[in-house]
Amino acid sequence: MAVAEGLHGQTGGQALADGSVSDSIRHPLLGTRPPFAARVIRDVAGIDPSLLERLPDNDEIFALSMTDRPVILGFALSNEGNYRPEMKAGFAFTGEPPFHAPPRIQSATPLRPQLEAAAAGLGHISLNPGDPSAVVRTVPLLLSDGGQLYPNLALESLRVAQGASTYVLADAPDVADTITMIKIGEFVIPVTSSGELWLYVSPDRADRYISARTILSETGTSPEIAATVEGSIVFIGTSAAGLQDIRTTALGENVPGVSLQAQIVEQIPVRTISVAPRLGRRT
Repeated sequence: MAVAEGLHGQTGGQALADGSVSDSIRHPLLGTRPPFAARVIRDVAGIDPSLLERLPDNDEIFALSMTDRPVILGFALSNEGNYRPEMKAGFAFTGEPPFHAPPRIQSATPLRPQLEAAAAGLGHISLNPGDPSAVVRTVPLLLSDGGQLYPNLALESLRVAQGASTYVLADAPDVADTITMIKIGEFVIPVTSSGELWLYVSPDRADRYISARTILSETGTSPEIAATVEGSIVFIGTSAAGLQDIRTTALGENVPGVSLQAQIVEQIPVRTISVAPRLGRRT
């Protein structure tokens, strides 16, 4: 999940790692709900099972906290089913729609309906789908099902942070189903013919991460952490190896996948070009 709080001069991405979080997740706005509450109440003598109906629905609480806020949800690819999320952004093209240029998406892991509806944006988190190599060198900024395009989480975060509503895709003249550039808000991003971004990774750094434990602390978030997060695009992900989102970079480092989403956000503003083919003049 990405929380885009506006650029305000900062486009660096922060990755919020899981850290060590207690079994009961506490949030200052959402409160605490013990895990396996339903089973516990059923097993305790003298407790009215109808209490279950009065327990808060955490998905509804989460959706309410997201409403009218710049929160973007990520979705993963799936080989089962045919679910694909409804996109929040529009797409415009300088030529024919290049629906067959990006990597294909067959299906996605379903999002909870109330969360999907409340999110300001939706983006895929796949870094190298279909690539036999474990090393992430390019990242698909778009996926396609043949009739609809699906943006990457980092790209969608930049869209929401700028208040933009539409992606503009430029093609190569006289070459069908190719993409040369993607324009989103103020940024014009050069990409490969299939809409991929070459990722020039920097060495992994500790200051790119904030432990979730510091955010969810019962004593509240420190002024230092608040100042770091304020005005930044924040990605919430995991650094636990068991959750299988550790990726290998071209530098040979094994890093959380969420950190690569942050690096995409860091790179796009400095690699954008000042021309949009057939949309504007070179400056």
